[in-house]
Amino acid sequence: MGKHLKRYRRISKSVINKSFPFLKNRKIIYIEGKFKYLGNAKNLGFFAIVKINPILRNFSDKELRGFFAHELSHIQRHKERNLFEKLSFITRYPFSRKFRIQEEKGADKMTIEKGYGNELYALIKKAYSVSKGHEKRLKASHPSLNEIKRLTKKAKK
Repeated sequence: MGKHLKRYRRISKSVINKSFPFLKNRKIIYIEGKFKYLGNAKNLGFFAIVKINPILRNFSDKELRGFFAHELSHIQRHKERNLFEKLSFITRYPFSRKFRIQEEKGADKMTIEKGYGNELYALIKKAYSVSKGHEKRLKASHPSLNEIKRLTKKAKK
């Protein structure tokens, strides 16, 4: 395994141990590859896949904790869905921009509730500087930096 994947696994494992106990013994496959998003996660029943854009190699450990907390939140959200909700997700996510935005914001909210609001803020802020395309996609589908700050303060109360 490459040094970057080892780093991702180490950081992801620390996030899992702290905040995602149901994933402790779960097989997670980490794949690094170029695509237009920073990454994504897929829950495939007996295992999960986390795809990571190589752009993240230059991100700090704090920013990566925000990334993994967000992606692991997607996995937890999927696990908590009943069969009907899973089928609805599979059929709606690829075709409904509104549904995708709702899912991204839900994962961000869970990330903040699990105590990774500052890390999510750092991740999004850094991601804005990657490219105008990343900034545009993130602004369209995630809470603003001010909203992340507000939700983080609220979660700490």
